[in-house]
Amino acid sequence: METKQTICPHCKTENIKKNGSRQTQNRGKIQRYQCKECNKKFIQDNGFFRMRNHPKKITASIDLFFNGLSTRKVQAHLKAFFPHNCTNMTVYNWIIKYSKKISKFSDGLELKVGSELQIDEQSYSRLGNQNWLIDSIDTKTRFVVASSFHKSRGQEDKKKLKEFLN
Repeated sequence: METKQTICPHCKTENIKKNGSRQTQNRGKIQRYQCKECNKKFIQDNGFFRMRNHPKKITASIDLFFNGLSTRKVQAHLKAFFPHNCTNMTVYNWIIKYSKKISKFSDGLELKVGSELQIDEQSYSRLGNQNWLIDSIDTKTRFVVASSFHKSRGQEDKKKLKEFLN
């Protein structure tokens, strides 16, 4: 397995040395580095740079949210397992921040879906009006290929979704 070479974020050189570590309350020891060229000190950004909470806590809360729990229920769940609790708004901010990072990565991935799709609709009320969420799901991989909102669920709306898929 190939390890990622640490580079200086200031001058982009690989000519660096380890410069001790710092102890954080929630994330443990973090390795410090010093550039031999520009003499600046830095730590390597692992995606959780300047986050006060442990990466396991952040990823667990995001996973719980995307598995259907509300931010308040995620907060209550975290209270049982982690000594320092966070607010539901903190959980929400983590979801926003890391969803953007993940979408940059996942937008470049190519989905390998089969030739058979299943279309399903679900009704919901919004501002007193009946609306429909129409999803198109690959039957083998269970990926959501397309999703759209409509004010009705007629054939014209399904045709629009079908045109979008082609």
